[in-house]
Amino acid sequence: MPQWYLLTHTFASLPSALVKCSRPAYSALTSIARDVLAGKSIQRSCLLLDSLITDSRRHLSSKATGKSLAGWMRLYTDSCLLRSLADLGPSTALESIARLDSIIITCGIASGRLDSILSIIKCIQRSYLSINSFCAYATASRSTLANNDELRGNLYASSSDVLLLLDAPSLLSFKTNYSKSPFAISGFACDWPALVEHPWCSTAYLHSISGPGRVIPVEIGVDYRAQGWTQELMKWDDFLAYLDLDDKPLLTNTTRDHIIYLAQHNLSLQFPELLKDIIVPDYVYVSLDPPEFCHYRPPGNDEQLVINMWLGPKGTISPAHTVCDICTQWTPKV
Repeated sequence: MPQWYLLTHTFASLPSALVKCSRPAYSALTSIARDVLAGKSIQRSCLLLDSLITDSRRHLSSKATGKSLAGWMRLYTDSCLLRSLADLGPSTALESIARLDSIIITCGIASGRLDSILSIIKCIQRSYLSINSFCAYATASRSTLANNDELRGNLYASSSDVLLLLDAPSLLSFKTNYSKSPFAISGFACDWPALVEHPWCSTAYLHSISGPGRVIPVEIGVDYRAQGWTQELMKWDDFLAYLDLDDKPLLTNTTRDHIIYLAQHNLSLQFPELLKDIIVPDYVYVSLDPPEFCHYRPPGNDEQLVINMWLGPKGTISPAHTVCDICTQWTPKV
C-alpha cells in the first residue's frame, strides 16, 4: 500500500526544529510516528495528531516569532503530513489532499517539506483518484488581452494618472524614466503560454495541472473593508466552476450571490506547473538607485522573487493601495 512507502521515506527522522516549539510535542509526535510506522494504534494516533494540529495552528495564529515560529510550523507540517498518511485510503484520499494543501497555504516553503508534500499529493491522486490530461493548443479566446480602449477605461479608475505605453521600454529607460510611477504596457503578455498553448482561461487546463481534490484560500465579498467580508478555504474545482472561463457557461448576476476572489496568493507553490506559463519581466531584476529604494531587500529565496496571483470573475476589485510590484493582468471579454 502506498502510504507505508510514503510514511517510511517521509518520517525516517524528525527535524530538530520541532524541539524549539515544544519538547513534549516533539516527544509526542515521535512516539506517534513510531506507532504509525509500525501499524499500531492507528485510530488513537489519528486522534492525537488532530490534537497536535489544533494546538500548533493555535500557536501559529497567536503570531509566534523567531525560532518558536519555525518550530510550530514544522510541528503543524509534520502532524498534518503524518495524519494524512496514517489512515490513507480511497475513502480518505480527498481529506488527506486538502490537509496537505493546508500545509502549503499556511507555511509555504517554511514547511521544509514542500517538494515531499507535492509528491505525496500526486501519489495519492494517482493511487486513488482519476486524473484528466490536457492537450496543449493555441487558442483565440474571449479571455485575450483587453484592447487599448478597454485597458484605458480600467486605468481611469485610478486616483492618479497611469501612463499607457504601446511598447515596452528598455531596461535603461525603465530605470531612469518609468520606475517611480505606475504605467501599463498594452499586450505585454500576449505571447505567454498562459494565453496561448496553456490557457488559464480554460477550466480543463487549470484542472489538469492541479489534479482532483485540491483546495485554495479565497476572499468572499466585494471589498475587504466591507462588512461581511471573510476568508476561507474552497475546493479548487468549485472555484473553477465559479469563474468566467472559456469552456464553461457564463454565470449571470442572478446565479452569483457574492464575489469570490483568490487574491495575493502564491498559487505556484501549490501548482508549480503554472510557473512555466509566465515569463518574469526583466524589470523585476533592475537595480534601482537609492534613496527611494534604500530600504528594499529582495526575498530570501533562490529567485529573489515572490510571485503572487489573483483570480476572480468580472467585477472583482481591489481597493486603492500602493505597492512596489510589477503586475500582469488580462481582462476577460464577457
